[in-house]
Amino acid sequence: MYDEARAYELDDVYTLIERDGAFHFVVDAPSEAEVAAGKSGDPFLYLYRNPPAALRSALATQRQVFAEYADEYGEFRSVFVPFRTPRGRTYVLGADVLLTDVENRLLRGLLPPLAMGIVCWRFR
Repeated sequence: MYDEARAYELDDVYTLIERDGAFHFVVDAPSEAEVAAGKSGDPFLYLYRNPPAALRSALATQRQVFAEYADEYGEFRSVFVPFRTPRGRTYVLGADVLLTDVENRLLRGLLPPLAMGIVCWRFR
């Protein structure tokens, strides 16, 4: 999952299950910092201590949910997509982009037309 996360410029990709009202990581792609430190991500069924409300909403509605939130790992724009295994077990796939990366991408996309507008206005 690490390679796919990096190919799509995602900060993290993971799956979670709910047990007794709490969310646990099943598979978690390691971050670049974890890979550099020789770590492989969170351990199996690691407790997600501060999950966003959108995660619970995705599970309850069985629909994908987009959210911006902050938790113990940082500030993110994420999508949570619920799935069901052939045996009927529900899990959620999460994909995160750092909120600062989203803001930087928006700014990079805005600067060229803004600069062109300023140049055109200046030399009219």
